[in-house]
Amino acid sequence: MSKWLRLESARNNKVYIEIVTEALIRLTERGSFSKDGVLEATGYDVIGDIRWDYVVRIIEEDHDTKLMAMAESYFKRHATDSEITSPEKYIAHGHGKRTAGYAIIRRENGHLVTHVLKIKEDRAIGCVKAANRTLEVGRTAGVEQLINRRALPLAEPPEAETEPPPQPEN
Repeated sequence: MSKWLRLESARNNKVYIEIVTEALIRLTERGSFSKDGVLEATGYDVIGDIRWDYVVRIIEEDHDTKLMAMAESYFKRHATDSEITSPEKYIAHGHGKRTAGYAIIRRENGHLVTHVLKIKEDRAIGCVKAANRTLEVGRTAGVEQLINRRALPLAEPPEAETEPPPQPEN
């Protein structure tokens, strides 16, 4: 038997049920929740090892929504204008140390969503370029038969600016 908490175990765990419920209440009321606020409200602030990735997955899967990781500065008093002009101050990446809570993706915070999508697009383009470089190095090193057996096509990163399609001549 594994000592690690699995997602399905977390779904049925009293502590996680209460944390998810409190997070949902805050998402409904405010559109976001801070991890510290949820822990204080549930009385579990003495617990240090909460799998927030599980909490987020449970909410996203059970309620067909998407959450984005937010930094501590998002939960402090600030002008909405600064969110628009400097969205990078309020967005955390992943579930890391900088993540203080989560916000639900909705029309009111579209300026933040746009910035998150730009970050994800840049990462995806970087991954495609790195994979292409690795494939090229493999081909020049004579590992082509292995590459071809795996049937990995060279992926093309999306063009930064596309030209309009040519118009048919009449």
